[in-house]
Amino acid sequence: MLRYSIRKQKWVNDMTGNGSISSQNAIIQLEKLIGIERQSDFAEPNFSQSNADQIHSNALTMSEYAEEALNQIRCQLGYLPRRDVTFPSEPAIRQLLYEYDHKHGDIDTLFDSCDPHIDEIYERDMEPHAIDDYPEEIYRLYNTLFLELKDAARSRIIHFADHEPGISLSIYAELLMRCRMADAKMPFDEKRTEADYEAQSIVWFRKVSNAAL
Repeated sequence: MLRYSIRKQKWVNDMTGNGSISSQNAIIQLEKLIGIERQSDFAEPNFSQSNADQIHSNALTMSEYAEEALNQIRCQLGYLPRRDVTFPSEPAIRQLLYEYDHKHGDIDTLFDSCDPHIDEIYERDMEPHAIDDYPEEIYRLYNTLFLELKDAARSRIIHFADHEPGISLSIYAELLMRCRMADAKMPFDEKRTEADYEAQSIVWFRKVSNAAL
């Protein structure tokens, strides 16, 4: 426990220092603060050894539809979560895409059939946010991390949400949005982006889950 606390403190210190941390590294460190250990987005996730056979099977199932399955997830969620979140549901979605291609199905049926699997992905992605409140380190970062984007990130979330969420609901989404906006490769204008959908998903989940507590 002591080692974990020291490591968390180091992450916070790194991100509140001289601003040298990159936006991608900041996202990875934010994830660690809520218990997410990111794995490579370019390889099959390394789950427990007991699941090795299932992982191998998942990777091979309709592999020619691997990219299309990720695109389907992105299309229905509005953004693409981490690979370890999507991977368990990918084979089923690949199978549905295969059936759509070879049985001349209609697009509405495809989306309806994918919905339960998309719901599973969403629930896995939101699981770290199913807490009463975020750790205090997250609140410390609110007034330090990419501070020049603080107002812009919150305003963008409010704009697309059509309401002003409480900080306890939106703080992680706002920090994540700042990181996305700090990335010069991500344009932000009036058009809704993947980052907007991801942030809104977090805020909405926090709102619903906190109301249910």
